[in-house]
Amino acid sequence: MQIPPTTCSLSSPNANQSVLDQAETTSDPSLRGVFDEDAVSVAGDVFALIGLGLSQVTGSSIPQAIAAVLIALVLIRISLRLVRRNHDFLLGQPIRAHDRDRVRSFLLDYPGVPSVGELLVTYLGPDQVWVLVQRQCRSTGKSHPCNLKSSRA
Repeated sequence: MQIPPTTCSLSSPNANQSVLDQAETTSDPSLRGVFDEDAVSVAGDVFALIGLGLSQVTGSSIPQAIAAVLIALVLIRISLRLVRRNHDFLLGQPIRAHDRDRVRSFLLDYPGVPSVGELLVTYLGPDQVWVLVQRQCRSTGKSHPCNLKSSRA
């Protein structure tokens, strides 16, 4: 599976975040999975190399066994992390407070919307959110005084 190079790079909208922070906070499950899979692969290689080297030096197979256990623990940890993150997004994890404030500002800047009551913004998928808002509208004399249209904030 290929990930576009701009998905997690300095050219992304979150350029003020490190690549690690972007990989952690992204709503794209493919990016999280690939990033974590690569991290486990590198860590496993390092553990295996250290275990093999110590086995050659000591003549014992115990370092290899310890390396295998460490690799298994890292795999378990990362798989639980992926399960937790995907579970959060599948159940509608709310977006970050900063982004929710941006949505609120966008709604308040919309003509005819003097206030925004309750605001719920959750992830639907990669780069997609669901916005549920309780709003009050000023009467403009039209039959539909405050009809918000879909738009990217």
